[in-house]
Amino acid sequence: MNQELTCPYCGQQNNIRNVENYLGNKIRIPCGNKQCARKFEHHFEIINEENVTEVTRKKEYGKEAVLILLENTFHTTTTFHLKEGVEEFGRKSGTNNRQIVTEDTSISRNHFKVTGVRQKRTGNMKFILEDLGSTNKISLNGIIINNSIKPILTNNDLIKVGKSEMIFQYIE
Repeated sequence: MNQELTCPYCGQQNNIRNVENYLGNKIRIPCGNKQCARKFEHHFEIINEENVTEVTRKKEYGKEAVLILLENTFHTTTTFHLKEGVEEFGRKSGTNNRQIVTEDTSISRNHFKVTGVRQKRTGNMKFILEDLGSTNKISLNGIIINNSIKPILTNNDLIKVGKSEMIFQYIE
């Protein structure tokens, strides 16, 4: 899994590959901006959960994608079709955003956003996940995502939002 980390000194986005190799560790990352080139530290946290569902990845990119909010005691299953551009998700998101209808108060009013970017050459979409400074954070496949981490979603990624779970999937 890859993640984008923002340099705290210059704001440059730095793509970190194979993040799973760093789980539970603090590493020093050299900024990719040659004018900055300063090193900054980041701790890759692990969420310890007993019942983590493991899924296999099938597709990295596709023409269309959905986020599926899985049913639990707070709400029924809901499917959100993703599109190009920025879409914010939360309990009380505004009119241009996607509202999660739920009784799960651990989901913030404006919890996270997904940005869809179309690749010019293939027409495929890639989707980037970003926390919006929510109180309860989000996790992607067991890794806590903070404001400086902006991972690219891949097929069957498991996103935990508050006490709820969502699955990201490409569709044809």
